[in-house]
Amino acid sequence: MKVLHYIPERLLSSEEEGGFHGSTDLTREYLSVLNTGMSERIESQVITTLSQFKQQVKSMEPDIVHIHACWNLSAYRAQHWAMKQRVALILSPHNGMQPWRVHHHFWLHKLPLLILYQRHAIKAADAIHVFSQSEYQRMKAMKWNSRLALVRNSTIDSRISDSQMTALLEAFYQKVIDSNSFRLMTAEEKSAENRMLHEAIFQEQRVTRSNKNDDQGVTLPASSLRKIFIHANDEGILQEVETGARLLQQETGVPDWEHLRRFPRRIKKSAEPLEQEKILAKSPLTKSTLSNLREDEKPSDTENKLTVMLINIQHELKHKKLSRGHLTTFYRLLRFGEYDEDKLQRMLKQLKLQKFTARLMQILQETYYLEEGYMPIPPIDDKRTNNIRKSLQQSDTL
Repeated sequence: MKVLHYIPERLLSSEEEGGFHGSTDLTREYLSVLNTGMSERIESQVITTLSQFKQQVKSMEPDIVHIHACWNLSAYRAQHWAMKQRVALILSPHNGMQPWRVHHHFWLHKLPLLILYQRHAIKAADAIHVFSQSEYQRMKAMKWNSRLALVRNSTIDSRISDSQMTALLEAFYQKVIDSNSFRLMTAEEKSAENRMLHEAIFQEQRVTRSNKNDDQGVTLPASSLRKIFIHANDEGILQEVETGARLLQQETGVPDWEHLRRFPRRIKKSAEPLEQEKILAKSPLTKSTLSNLREDEKPSDTENKLTVMLINIQHELKHKKLSRGHLTTFYRLLRFGEYDEDKLQRMLKQLKLQKFTARLMQILQETYYLEEGYMPIPPIDDKRTNNIRKSLQQSDTL
């Protein structure tokens, strides 16, 4: 794990604002303890200028950015920039939001800063780290960010040792990473998950692929596999991804699910299998149209299931419940099932599902490597296709 700490130089050179216990020496000591205590297991650095911070984020590629600041514009700029780089970010206000700090010069100083950036900084952070029970209760009562962790400061609190503090912070860092598994996955890790899933499906169907050698990549580190397995578990495809990992000769040590610690997920996708017989939507028109099509077209079992699944995929997508497990079920039948393509096209046309299906074909082409010969409708890549992509990516914390 790599952690980059950022504290604006101004907060280390003066005792103004910031809420750092009224002593810059204690702040320096605290950061020194963190850096030293984590050095054996974690690559950790402290940066104090915004320009150095941006350079270090690019060169170091940290797993966690930990910002130690409050009421500081430079810190907010660093946070805003880091989150655009898709880095997990933790904010430590250092008691800066305690009432006695907030009320000091409130009308002329604090209120404008709250409106400009401080409230947003707290709400946008992946998690908030506090030092005391009183600070914890204060942040909890504000309700700006529910992802809180209390880890006391060993340099001023005798109830906790240096080693205990660093160990608790390391566990906290891992919890933040595990809570944002998909957002923090690199393009290489996302591609690896796709390859694992694809390999498992083809092996399950006992089909030999002509492009199999294209899937032989580098061995992924344990941290990458952890993110992939956590995301696969969230999306209902863990069994397939585990199988694919073994087939691609990757390590398959999945996380200890019983002891895995995460913040509540923002969107809980449906854990139920994709319905293939019954329409989930309550639209009488859709049900009536499908009933008429069944009488007129006499669809086979496969054609009927594909049509019902497409209607239900659109429904689950609308309600932000669509998972990769649902798409995998649909892909299996579309890719390996026997059906009359012309008949399916006519049914989709009557149900006004042609464009939606075309957009879904684009997604399946990107993530499941679906070949054009198995697409009932040519793919479309437009703004609404991108909306489907974004919806599938919404699976991390609140």
